[in-house]
Amino acid sequence: MNAYSSSQSEDQYFNDRQYDRKNVTIDAHARAIGGSKSLVKVLDVSETGFRMETSFTFDLYKDIFLSIPGFQSLEANIIWHRGNLYGCTFLVPLHPAILDHVSDVFAEQESLNNSL
Repeated sequence: MNAYSSSQSEDQYFNDRQYDRKNVTIDAHARAIGGSKSLVKVLDVSETGFRMETSFTFDLYKDIFLSIPGFQSLEANIIWHRGNLYGCTFLVPLHPAILDHVSDVFAEQESLNNSL
């Protein structure tokens, strides 16, 4: 198991990704198994994982369910944490077409919010 306990190790993991990240701004919910929903903001997403920001606390290396509006819940594991940021890997990678659809839908929403 890869453990990233220092900032340098987390940065190395974050920058050495196999898949490109798509920058998004998604207001979503995350729920630990047996827990209640917490509001999160997904900041980027790739086929294998995502980065989220939240004021709620999640345990490192625990599984969560991510609920993005209009999509079925996605199961992921929290692999790093720094402040209000969490890095997660999907237990089942996203199909490239789903990733493109998510990034298209929420990139459009982001540009609409910026123009208001």
